Amino acid sequence: MKDDQIKVRTLGMVEVKKKQTAKFLKTKILDVLSIYNVGLKNVFSVTSDNGSNMCAAVRELQRAIAEEHEDENGEMEHWEVLSNVLDEFKDSVSLVRCAVHTMQLAVTDVTKLYEDNIKAVTNIAKACRKISYEAYFEAEGQALPPLYAKTRWGGVFKMVEHFNKFETFYVKLGAIHKELDLDNNWKFVNNFVQAFSPTYEATIKFQDKHVGLSDFHMLWINTIRMTKLIHNPMAEELSKNLLKRLESLKENMPFKAAILLDPRFYYEDSRVFTPDEKEQIRKFIVNTSARISNLKGDTQPENSIFEVASSKDDLDDYLTTLYGGSLPSSNRNSRKNTITEQLSVLDVGTRKEHNFDVWSSWQEKK
Repeated sequence: MKDDQIKVRTLGMVEVKKKQTAKFLKTKILDVLSIYNVGLKNVFSVTSDNGSNMCAAVRELQRAIAEEHEDENGEMEHWEVLSNVLDEFKDSVSLVRCAVHTMQLAVTDVTKLYEDNIKAVTNIAKACRKISYEAYFEAEGQALPPLYAKTRWGGVFKMVEHFNKFETFYVKLGAIHKELDLDNNWKFVNNFVQAFSPTYEATIKFQDKHVGLSDFHMLWINTIRMTKLIHNPMAEELSKNLLKRLESLKENMPFKAAILLDPRFYYEDSRVFTPDEKEQIRKFIVNTSARISNLKGDTQPENSIFEVASSKDDLDDYLTTLYGGSLPSSNRNSRKNTITEQLSVLDVGTRKEHNFDVWSSWQEKK
């Protein structure tokens, strides 16, 4: 954070010519950090895809932190002690699954069931580029259907959406040229665009700017809600997979901490966490706060509690169904000093609307 804004900086893009084992990846990460004189104590989390080598690389970084701790506190005599230190530092560098990649996996869970349909539509999109059909497109001022990179599901959506948008043109063209006939796939085209539109729109929003984890959670929940409103088999399957993938994404501590610090999800009578989960998350937040204070030499700032917004809509009703509670009709204001006290106040905090600006609210209390 700088000048009250989140800043994202690329420290390095590393070309590697060796097998990307966990130990090798750890070495490359440390090499990049060393260029900027950034130590492991400054690293909060590692965001990656679901590759086993990256997950193992994070464990290697956790071990490296434990070894640093060993250097500071004398030689350890037993592996059991090192194991305990590893447990102590397992959350110092947290593994956060890439949220956008996780959403893409939810999409792939469904699209792989319709590979034959996608292939058929793709073949027609390619066939449209033949010189023999050029006159038809020029006469109608019609753009060619877009092609896509295999690793980007959004490209598939844009291609299918193109056929859906200009169905009349392609029905006429298919009646003249059998090679371009989509008669067996129009139902797929219509269902696909309906089912995946909310997810595609959410993906675009994730690319617009840096999206915090709790905001991502809100966008994801809204995507599930909107998808459930669509009545076709594809949408039903997608909503189930989005829900399943979201649960796995929420397993890491930084994600849980972001949700607990968000009064749209965590408030008096919220069902978002069990009591045991809440205590684990609080401990994680307090430890993180202590790490930051130790690095900066700061004392804990005095913070105030949230302001209350004043509107609600269908998404707020949906959140009530998921987590309970109700939106307030009056303001509550208070001041607490320590991090622990502030976290305790959240237990009786008022719920906020889905469009509440969490970032600005915490900025006011910094």
